[in-house]
Amino acid sequence: METREKGVQKRMWKIEWIDIELTSFCNIHCEGCFRELSDYADKVNNIEKLSLDTIKQRFKKEDFPDIKIINFCGSVDEPTSHPEFFDIIKHFSSWNAHINIATNGSLRTEKWWSNLAELLKSTKSHRVTWGVDGTDKTSEIYRRGSKFDKVEKNYRAFNKSGGQSTWQFIVFEHNQHQEQEVKVKALEEGFRNVKYIYSHRK
Repeated sequence: METREKGVQKRMWKIEWIDIELTSFCNIHCEGCFRELSDYADKVNNIEKLSLDTIKQRFKKEDFPDIKIINFCGSVDEPTSHPEFFDIIKHFSSWNAHINIATNGSLRTEKWWSNLAELLKSTKSHRVTWGVDGTDKTSEIYRRGSKFDKVEKNYRAFNKSGGQSTWQFIVFEHNQHQEQEVKVKALEEGFRNVKYIYSHRK
């Protein structure tokens, strides 16, 4: 949209979606992830993070009147590793926006995840997308460094406490035999839906 004021042309952007990478840290090592490639590893594994103060300074509700979605994307980082994660969620809880969080689910405790579910109830709506690439320890083949048993306990605690979850399943040759099985397990475990990604990674 363009406006004119005293002969000066201005462009006004309607921002509805914000992606936020809170840190440069991830606790697991998925083979084929660009984090694991030599050209990037030194840059993204320095464990840098945005402070809560920085978040508050750069993201003010009045500056984003049209916001609909705030996405803690997990493309580079594991957002739940941030030590001030709860306080950051609290900062956005009054924004009247959907909160989306992508996670590998292998950090924190069951109590922590239960508390997160309770906290997210104060937002307009929310969804946690869990990257789990198997219905058992098959998931650990790609999600190197994660422990399926721990992930399972964490998502159960979150879902049981009223958290809204999506199971994200990346389909590889080694886990494609579980493609239909995951739908059944996700329903049993209280997930809202299953998201499939068909990977070209070896």
